[in-house]
Amino acid sequence: MTGIVVIAATSIAVAPWALAFDPQAWLVWGRDLPGHGLSTADGPSFKPLPLLVTTPLALAGGAAPALWAIVARAGALLALAAAWRIGRLLGGTAAAVGAVALTALAPWWGYNGAVGNSEGWLAASVLAAIAAQLEGRVGAALVLGTIAGLLRPEVWPFLGAYWIWAWRRSPRVVATCAAVLAVAWLAPDVLGGEGALRAADAARAGASSGSAARSAHPALQVLADAATGAGIAACLAAALAAARSRVARAIGLFAVAYVAVVALATVGGYAGNPRYLVPALAAIAVLAGAGAAGTRRPLPALAVLVALTALGQAGDLRTAALDVDQRDAARRGLDAAIAAYGGAKRMRACGPVHTIFPTRAHVALRTGVPLPGIKRWTAGPGTTLLPPPLSPLRERTPVPTRGPQGQRLVVRAGGWSVWSSCEVSSRNGPASR
Repeated sequence: MTGIVVIAATSIAVAPWALAFDPQAWLVWGRDLPGHGLSTADGPSFKPLPLLVTTPLALAGGAAPALWAIVARAGALLALAAAWRIGRLLGGTAAAVGAVALTALAPWWGYNGAVGNSEGWLAASVLAAIAAQLEGRVGAALVLGTIAGLLRPEVWPFLGAYWIWAWRRSPRVVATCAAVLAVAWLAPDVLGGEGALRAADAARAGASSGSAARSAHPALQVLADAATGAGIAACLAAALAAARSRVARAIGLFAVAYVAVVALATVGGYAGNPRYLVPALAAIAVLAGAGAAGTRRPLPALAVLVALTALGQAGDLRTAALDVDQRDAARRGLDAAIAAYGGAKRMRACGPVHTIFPTRAHVALRTGVPLPGIKRWTAGPGTTLLPPPLSPLRERTPVPTRGPQGQRLVVRAGGWSVWSSCEVSSRNGPASR
């Protein structure tokens, strides 16, 4: 584990990194929880596990985002370790190598780890739970499955079925896991006054760019996303593994059923974001490695499969790398703009802080304002931060060319423009007019 943390920390020191909207909001919630309580309004749908990490990370102050980035990348690396374990169990070293290579080539793996999403931990916990079950460690599988259930509700049907199966073997562990899951998901929103179903309401409130819900046929788009996310060659190799082995067939049925759950959820109004499919995609990658390794000439078969997958995913991998570069530039640009203004404290002293809707978590995190306190586009006193017009942070939302009435341009730095009702002095920062 120490080596994984060192690799994750080194990666953010030598390569671009940034945080997507959700992890930024989790950090804001963790920062504000001790002093202001938890308010999930104006944020993403609530997930309990990240908050258990971001709350203590808040003690690190400005270093918290980088520390979360390390945590997220460590999860992605653990997913590779879990893929290796299942590969060894299914088909020896050759299958394990194939499982790791195909997982690492999947666009979800590198991208979600780079922008701090929790999908690395989701894949790691699901794959590790499968490995534990294959090894007969039911208690470990229950705990690991519950960890996955604290990250995504699509896991719940499978977790519930496993609880029923495991009840006679470990009733106390099952009961404890069920209680933890229920309390962790429902209690924070209930105690915060948001209502027990607030997370579900938020999840249906809007779909980010690239989500299946934005397509003409959302359920069919989920199926297409699953096929392209894993790669056609990998899907065929996974089917080959399932045809040979009862254990592989069970894992394959899990992957198919998981995709079906996400597809059905889009019919109910949920977004169907491609990253929701990560547990299924990770399972397919593992099966594909076993499928190729089980042929008469495993090494050439694996080489061809990996090459085909790399070619098929090359475009998405390039797009993901460009997106991370742009997000990294926007992250550093916002810090430069706030510093040029005179600092976050001076900005808060000037009045309400404004930004466009998609960048509210980013601005809340870097200015120290609670998420509900980031005002939307309104005229009057205060400060408005506008991101670069072509930044992926804007999520297809047009970036205005000027701030609201009553504010003027006072800083332009790092691609960001800062409009304020307060003036900026090079020596003293902004001063009220």
